[in-house]
Amino acid sequence: MTSAQLDRADKASWVAVYSASAVAIGHVAVHTLRAVTFPFPLDYGEGPLLGQARALALGQSIYRADLGDYPFTIANYPPLYPALLALAAKAFGLSCVTARSITLAAVIACASLVAALVYTVTRDRRASFVGGVLFLASPYVVFWASLARVDFVALAFALGAL
Repeated sequence: MTSAQLDRADKASWVAVYSASAVAIGHVAVHTLRAVTFPFPLDYGEGPLLGQARALALGQSIYRADLGDYPFTIANYPPLYPALLALAAKAFGLSCVTARSITLAAVIACASLVAALVYTVTRDRRASFVGGVLFLASPYVVFWASLARVDFVALAFALGAL
């Protein structure tokens, strides 16, 4: 192949990569925004986290001294996510939308940090873009990004530490 043919093939392959990336980002955006704006719980774990955030916002402890007393839930995660949610709830109100918005912000931070890590290793902007998009396009990320869960906030801090 000639140099011109290789250049055209390279450009065509990057057009395909960018097109597939646009489709993947669109899919994640539509799925996540539909879930973020849904006003009711989508997962059992969202309710206890909202309850913990409410308790923290009211200055109460989320840890029970007596586990044999109502309510029969436990705080099984560190209090960072409920504390963030309690702070956001003071500004925007306590709701599933607020909780899922925190998760969405953490997902965007995770994708950006993955891209930054790839760029740090490769010094290639295209590779870092692909790394961030591949993170977003992962089926696990697409599913979990739409729920009010602690996972992506924790992952964002872990990626930020790297």
